[in-house]
Amino acid sequence: MIPLQAGENLIGRADDVTVWIEAPGVSRRHARIVIEHDEATLEDLGSRNGTYLKERRLNEPVVLRDGDVFRIGGQLLIYSSSRLDPRAQTVAEG
Repeated sequence: MIPLQAGENLIGRADDVTVWIEAPGVSRRHARIVIEHDEATLEDLGSRNGTYLKERRLNEPVVLRDGDVFRIGGQLLIYSSSRLDPRAQTVAEG
């Protein structure tokens, strides 16, 4: 598991990315996930081999949902949100 931070999280083979993937088909700066206002957005950065969500090649940024499987080159990744659903929280009154 790789924790993501608020703002831009780069994915690729470069030394300065957040999610480093050393694999054929992965560009140095392949894609990014932007975390902003409790929402995660996935965007391809013009990579040759593409970024895919649910096996559809991305042509524009898309919102990620908890459990979404996406592909960077030939590598499958799963986005997992650790944000609690407010409906699941318990509030004690007293």
